[in-house]
Amino acid sequence: MRLHLGHPNYVHKPANILCKSNTTIRNLFHYHLLDHVSPCLCPLFASTPSNQHGFDPQWTTLSPTEPVLAGGARFTRDIGVDYSKQTLASATDFIWRTFQQSNAAGRKNIQTVNLFIDVMGGDAYAINNEIHVSNDYMGNYSVLLAINAVSAVDYTVTNRASATAGGARFTRDIGVDHSKQTLASATDFIWRTFQQSNAADRKNVQTVNLFIDVMGGVAYATNNEIHVSNDYIGNYSGDVRREITGVLYHEMAHIWQWNGNGQTPGGLIEGIADFVRLKANYAPSHWVQAGQGDRWDQGYDVTAKFLDYCNGLRNGFVAELNKKMKTGYSAQYFVDLLGKTVDQLWKDYKAKYGQ
Repeated sequence: MRLHLGHPNYVHKPANILCKSNTTIRNLFHYHLLDHVSPCLCPLFASTPSNQHGFDPQWTTLSPTEPVLAGGARFTRDIGVDYSKQTLASATDFIWRTFQQSNAAGRKNIQTVNLFIDVMGGDAYAINNEIHVSNDYMGNYSVLLAINAVSAVDYTVTNRASATAGGARFTRDIGVDHSKQTLASATDFIWRTFQQSNAADRKNVQTVNLFIDVMGGVAYATNNEIHVSNDYIGNYSGDVRREITGVLYHEMAHIWQWNGNGQTPGGLIEGIADFVRLKANYAPSHWVQAGQGDRWDQGYDVTAKFLDYCNGLRNGFVAELNKKMKTGYSAQYFVDLLGKTVDQLWKDYKAKYGQ
């Protein structure tokens, strides 16, 4: 199965994944792919252990005498081929999960998708198995204000366990490029989930370093570092790429969330991180069902499901709770935001689901 990225507007130059000042235009491109390619992306990719999405890009270029267009040049500089492939893969995974199309029989039988950056007006459209994106739209899109509002973040990935089975599996089935893009996508998702559109609302983190380490457990975050266990990667029996993506969303939430200057209960801290993973649609199948659990601050999936219930009572509740925890913590925050004590909310939650 192949993905063809046709680029008829300019002579192709090697593209690199950049995760800094081009965040806004890339996110715009990402959202437009999600908007326009749902009809043709759902059935696209088959999974194999060595190359999950089977990318093998083909190129179409004009002769060197053709002018290099601003939008096409911007695509090369600020978006790039590798990022586009990863966006299509991520969009496909997301759409399949959203449409609950886990089996090929439930999807359209499309083997190839062709993506073109075209000389045209408008923004983008999809027809049959083709996606066409406007060079004018990319060339004219103004990111000045958005760039001023978005802090640049660098991402590094270091596999310090490459000689182990888990380290080798990371290289083969996950990879550095996917990990960098996951960190960047997770950051954007967390900022939106926490409603942190201004740099003043966020921690001052300039670089996030991911390490694949020789260690037990699963993963942990400290300061601006994320450490993932080679043993966990090596021994995981399911879709390890999807699982580690979910783990990275959880750990990135720790990088960006506030902890009440150390006063917030650990169970709530972990619950917010799993809430982020839940809302990003990377919750694993073994998590508890809504209403299960012994205490609201039990942590992880139990608290995440409770927070999801609270967020349903007041949209943006988790974002507001996190904002309050910038300087401290009090159980009164639940009363301030939802009008009930956290213990009463837990009772209501359990009653709703018959627990």
